[in-house]
Amino acid sequence: MNDSIRVSDADRDRVTAQLRDHFAAGRITPGELDERLSAALNAKTFGDLRRIMADLPGPIVQVPLGAAPPALRATPAWAVRRRHPPFPPLILCLCCSRRC
Repeated sequence: MNDSIRVSDADRDRVTAQLRDHFAAGRITPGELDERLSAALNAKTFGDLRRIMADLPGPIVQVPLGAAPPALRATPAWAVRRRHPPFPPLILCLCCSRRC
């Protein structure tokens, strides 16, 4: 595994959750937790995350083999036209027919 591969926010979140678990188990002190959380949140590569977790038991942070970045959408999510259900016009027609 190449330690120079950049990490995602999800990778950082996973490591911070593991650090909190190690703190709850009594493996690290509050001061160490603060230092490691700060380092994890500022980590740029998997090598940075591995160094933070090196002396703690548990799974090794790895990139899934064959993982590809998510595909980009052709149009942004806010520009996608949404279809509305047919019920409001139907209800409007029913209300109008009662008045007549």
